[in-house]
Amino acid sequence: MKKIGVIFGGKSVEHDISIITGLQMLKILSRNYECLPIYIDKDGRWLTAKNLQKPSIYMDFTRLAKGVKAVIPLFAQEGFLINRKIVKLDCVFNCCHGVNGEDGTVAAVLELTGVAYSSSGVLSSAVCMDKVLTKMILNQNNIINTPFSFFFRQEFEENPSLVIERLVKELEYPMIIKPANLGSSVGISVCENDGQLIEAIKTAFNFDNKVLVEKYLDGSREFNCACFIYKDRCFVSNVNEVEKSKIYSFDEKYILEKESTKKELPEEIVGKIKHIAENTYKVLQCFGVVRVDFLYKDNEVYVNEVNSIPGSLACYLYENFEEVLDLVIAQAREREKEKRNISFSYDSQALKVFERLEETIQLKK
Repeated sequence: MKKIGVIFGGKSVEHDISIITGLQMLKILSRNYECLPIYIDKDGRWLTAKNLQKPSIYMDFTRLAKGVKAVIPLFAQEGFLINRKIVKLDCVFNCCHGVNGEDGTVAAVLELTGVAYSSSGVLSSAVCMDKVLTKMILNQNNIINTPFSFFFRQEFEENPSLVIERLVKELEYPMIIKPANLGSSVGISVCENDGQLIEAIKTAFNFDNKVLVEKYLDGSREFNCACFIYKDRCFVSNVNEVEKSKIYSFDEKYILEKESTKKELPEEIVGKIKHIAENTYKVLQCFGVVRVDFLYKDNEVYVNEVNSIPGSLACYLYENFEEVLDLVIAQAREREKEKRNISFSYDSQALKVFERLEETIQLKK
């Protein structure tokens, strides 16, 4: 039986949501695989314990977790050191959301260990995490998204009036303000005047030093669609319409209880969304399951955001999610094998030349 690691938590404002994703993945994967839960606490420590499957454990981890052990990545050894033993893993599922997890940092650690992992690589993860870079690449590939602008903290602090003036000129009200590197709708605001805009920018700067500003599409409908490509076959999910107020807020996503309502969608819209999801996946060079969020208004479909590690890995969008996970594991293992065909060594003779130069310099002295 294959041994699968599931990493979740993380030093991120999306820590709790990542725990939910991790626990759901542990529940599903444990049906067919031996699973090792790896919890990253809010200080960034990698840990495992005997009883990590219950949500209540994380409400007082220090007191409630039993048999806690440190998990130490072993570079180039395809595994981790736990309680002085090397634990080899066949694949790792990265279930961390937000910075210090979804942004390529955990992917980088896993790259250095040499263990196969389920999600996008370092570069793709970093780009997908940065909403500004994502939009730039989408524009270069003629994938429609909402008009936008952005700025950095220092730029705003030096001349806030100039920044406000530029935003109003470029986008006009209403606008939507977002931290550039965050998810779960944290720090997002809709603004209809200068006063609201200034307050929204201050809120966004609590979570990031770069702020994305987009034209707000009032009255738009919002859709989710997940995508996974394996051996040139695209496994695109069902298209789900989101019930929202002005924006699909954190509370609406995770806190408020809502009745599930399914609306019949025109096949033309569904087909267009699925096609754009596949193209987005390809141009951003994604791996594993990725969820693309869309806005729809006036017969136009806009890419809203790209989630390289979606909540619960978008299991609710697939009818055959266990089959998809099996293929994700197969893809991850094959990708890791392919990397080993790449040469990372080159006999350049540079050291010999350098040694001779050093000897010549010494003789001249």
